[in-house]
Formats: sequence, C-alpha cells, structure tokens
Amino acid sequence: MKINITEKGDGTFGLFFDGEEIPLSAQDLKTLLVQITQLLAPDPAIAREADARNQRFLGRVKEASDVDV
Repeated sequence: MKINITEKGDGTFGLFFDGEEIPLSAQDLKTLLVQITQLLAPDPAIAREADARNQRFLGRVKEASDVDV
C-alpha cells in the first residue's frame, strides 16, 4: 500500500492511500498522529521497568570499587 501526505498550503493536508485522497485539517492530522503514536508506543510498564533496571545498574556502578569494575 502506498501512503503519502502533502501540505496544501492553506492549513490543510491531503492524506493519500493508493491514490485516494482524504483531506485533513491540521487538528485532524495531530489527532491521527497521537492515535498512531499510542498504538505503536511500548507499554508504559515496559518503560518503567527499563528505567528501574537502569537505575539499579547505575547504583551498582557508583558503589563499585576499582577492583569490582
């Protein structure tokens, strides 16, 4: 599927799916972006766990002596 978007210059955009155009306002485009981002973004719990692991790792590095490192 070919997907393309163009700015028309008057604050509107044309979203094309295989040659079919869907006109969008700037607000519509922002709403679409938020919805796509929410679908593709990782689960917030994964991000929190990764941050917690990072903090534990940094804590261990800070407490390590030269021999430990």
